[in-house]
Amino acid sequence: MYDILYIEEEVIMIINKISELRKEENITQIELANALKVSRQTIISLEDNKSSISLELAFKISKYFNLPIENIFIEKDMSYLNKEKATTIEEIKQLYGKNTIFLKGDLIYRCSTGHIEAKHHDRLLNYELPNYGQMKKFVIIDNKVYDLIPTRDYEDRNDFVRHTVGKEVNIDPSCINFDNKAWNEK
Repeated sequence: MYDILYIEEEVIMIINKISELRKEENITQIELANALKVSRQTIISLEDNKSSISLELAFKISKYFNLPIENIFIEKDMSYLNKEKATTIEEIKQLYGKNTIFLKGDLIYRCSTGHIEAKHHDRLLNYELPNYGQMKKFVIIDNKVYDLIPTRDYEDRNDFVRHTVGKEVNIDPSCINFDNKAWNEK
């Protein structure tokens, strides 16, 4: 998740430029991971702003790129968090990650692509989902958005896991257009 600080009712999110710096230097994720003595998965999580970073690792990254920490880790405006609901796809991506998905009936909406998919009809209606990795999953029921929580861990890439409906979240479902034809629908 993002590093989010609450200072006198002001919400501050820290994002980083690790991916841009790495690409500018023509360095692979594995090369950077080896230089910093961390896993490639750590670099991936950091580049996606999905992981908190220790101060020690932040200093290592700063030293590696020979830049001040404040040139790598930047404050991002999060004032929209004070709103009652997330009302745009961009806000949803910022809060829950770019790969967030929404279910409505037997359709899936992917925030990363803006596509609607129609597949696994019976399974989706029972909230049995394929392994989407670390994607955050929500379901829209009666114009309200709820968390989807897996009932067990996935065993492999081809596994389907039943999910239960969790708590209601502050997302306005009207920002997701399920009226378009699904790109993979026959």
